[in-house]
Amino acid sequence: MDTKVRVLIIGGDWNERRALHLELFSAGFEVLDVECPADAAAVVRIMAFDILLLKTDSDGSAALTCRAMRVEAPQAIIFAISDSRDPDQTIEILEAGADHCSSVSVGLPELTARLRAAVRLPAKRDSRPVSPIAIGEVRLEPARRKVTRGEEPVNLSPREFTLLHHMMAHAGTPLTHASLVSVVWGTERARRTEHLRRLVRQLRVKLRDDDKPQYLLTDSRVGYRFVEAENVAPDTGETNRAA
Repeated sequence: MDTKVRVLIIGGDWNERRALHLELFSAGFEVLDVECPADAAAVVRIMAFDILLLKTDSDGSAALTCRAMRVEAPQAIIFAISDSRDPDQTIEILEAGADHCSSVSVGLPELTARLRAAVRLPAKRDSRPVSPIAIGEVRLEPARRKVTRGEEPVNLSPREFTLLHHMMAHAGTPLTHASLVSVVWGTERARRTEHLRRLVRQLRVKLRDDDKPQYLLTDSRVGYRFVEAENVAPDTGETNRAA
């Protein structure tokens, strides 16, 4: 690897962390490991990491840890290793802010390859502008990860923010279900269309756009698009019905 990727390993027993640490260090990553989420929170406040590698426990705290880490390190890739075979727990972990979730059965060489792929993917797909975007009453500031509608702040989850940013950056363009799923979850979840529909519903509610959508529009049998700026009245948020 030309530029070292910095990984923080969080949780698991000492032997697990040691094995992961040695494997990733040998593969060219810069690695640090901590015992618990509280230690991780303290570390990420003073150091930037590309990947947070979270070893989840079966006590149900994984989702809480993911949410906390997403707040502390919003730009990092969160990669969870779950010891549960329950798909509902996997979904809960992903919805809480994890970008990837793998089983403990994944071997170290495969895990190393997945981490490399996780780092490459955002660089390939993230062509969104970093300058603020304002369409009608909705304003998104990528650098501050801030969204407002009018004067009111809109609190979004990491996935909701990623989806909104991508759609506003391509306002007026119909975006397919598959392409949006790939942007938010990665290509390995390209068939998770129902997750996308749920995310869109949540986003519409938070944007106060759920009754008669004026911003986040549905293109039947294709996907979704964000309305073009010229089709929104800035003072009321009303769309031009020709849109």
